Amino acid sequence: MLKKPRLVGIAVLVLAVMAAIAAPRLLRDSPIATKAIGAWQETDSRQAFKLEIRPTLRSQDGIDYTVTYPRSFKVPFPAALSGDRILILEDGGSVAWAVTYDEKSDTLTVSRPNGGETHVMKRVRDPDAVAPGWLLAHARLMARQGKAKQAWWTKTTLELALRAVEPGHRQKPSAKNSRPTYLLVMRGAFVPMSYPAEPGPKPVAWGFEVIDPATHLVDEAGGTGSPPSTGNLMLRQIGT
Repeated sequence: MLKKPRLVGIAVLVLAVMAAIAAPRLLRDSPIATKAIGAWQETDSRQAFKLEIRPTLRSQDGIDYTVTYPRSFKVPFPAALSGDRILILEDGGSVAWAVTYDEKSDTLTVSRPNGGETHVMKRVRDPDAVAPGWLLAHARLMARQGKAKQAWWTKTTLELALRAVEPGHRQKPSAKNSRPTYLLVMRGAFVPMSYPAEPGPKPVAWGFEVIDPATHLVDEAGGTGSPPSTGNLMLRQIGT
């Protein structure tokens, strides 16, 4: 049986309602806004370079994504959503590549601004490697409340998620605790809520939420001064 959630930052019910009515602009724009997120590979070159597009934890100064593309950059570069395109930006803010998405073929086209070079890309399929849009919206709300600078997520089982965030937790596998679950882990300054409320609680560095993927509701939430024990889980970082 799950313990009563140890709420951190804001009430879980409020968070769920806000996620439904105040989703970030990535969820309200053209299909490329969310469909382009993930890993892709060139289909028209011998090198077959890979491109990876990750959403940022928060949209800031017009930057919505972090892009890795070894054809041009040895380090991740920022990218911005612009209508039905994603613009990959060089130092100084000039456009290095423009990315468009074809929904029928589920492919990306990456082009130089002057049209001098173009590459078509197919998706590298791993559905669990891409955070769903509703989880990203949820993470951004949580990050704002906890002033988070780093965030990770993973898809696992309820039992493994609870083992990671609750020291000493261990139950035999069952249909209930073996169901799929999302785990969000963030580093920031999370203010615990107490019952009854205590004046001036000190912030803790780590916050977490265990979320049901079917209902999008939080099963468990809390905070701690030390990172959760996630060593056996494949955590995927949300760009800063």
